[in-house]
Amino acid sequence: MGLQPVYFEASVTTSHASRTRDAQGHLEPARVVLPELKELIPNAMQRRRMGRMMRCALANALECIKQTGRPDAIITATGLGFIEATGAFADSYLKQQEQLVSPTPFIQSTFNMLGGQLALLLGHHGPDYTLVEGFQSVPNALQMAQVLLQDHALERVLVVFYDELTPQVERILPTYGIGADYGLGDGSGAFMLMSCPKDEASIALQEVLFGQCEQENGQARPQFPIGYSCYGDVRVLEATGEFFTSNGYLVSAALRAKQRGVAIGTHGQGYYSYILLG
Repeated sequence: MGLQPVYFEASVTTSHASRTRDAQGHLEPARVVLPELKELIPNAMQRRRMGRMMRCALANALECIKQTGRPDAIITATGLGFIEATGAFADSYLKQQEQLVSPTPFIQSTFNMLGGQLALLLGHHGPDYTLVEGFQSVPNALQMAQVLLQDHALERVLVVFYDELTPQVERILPTYGIGADYGLGDGSGAFMLMSCPKDEASIALQEVLFGQCEQENGQARPQFPIGYSCYGDVRVLEATGEFFTSNGYLVSAALRAKQRGVAIGTHGQGYYSYILLG
């Protein structure tokens, strides 16, 4: 028996600055506009300790909660985690000749740092998961939310996604085929999903499909779901650039446009997924 539909109650994403093109006509990397956190996190010391993408993702999550109410579960989705903090930790470790170093860079670099921060800020004691699944991080997180809402009788699940761009990541992403069409970028966002529709206008997450691409003329070809139209507003990725979790921005754009009966596809490394909205 398949999963029952669940419903989006809110969607928040970090905005981006306008992009320019270089002398060859290629889009420059997209850069997020840092959100104001003072109202959401009054503690100035806490704010100062946060990295750029932590600020963005926390602001998205807290704004989502402000619109809806507290979640029963938290799911974080990322392709590479807080890679800037990871680099800072590695640098400090090497500079100290692999001896004892400050724990702060290490703590800030862990994949579950965002989920932990949210749990501390909210006093959350429920399920708190972090998924690091490359291209499929957002689809897997949405499917997990669907499972939690159906099988564990929860009312609300918060899904937060993020990835950040650093000079190191700029060298890594093209090896995965990322950035060829819309250049590179980074960003974050959050969704609140619930088991029952808020009203008739609520958009449903019908299903998330996964599979292995078929080979056709040496090219990997995903199987498109019957009965759905493909949603891929190019203006979204032109604004955000491409990164492992940029498909979260496509989901958010489809929700704002009240799109139903659409499939948001992701494929890479021989596998595909489709997020089906209805």
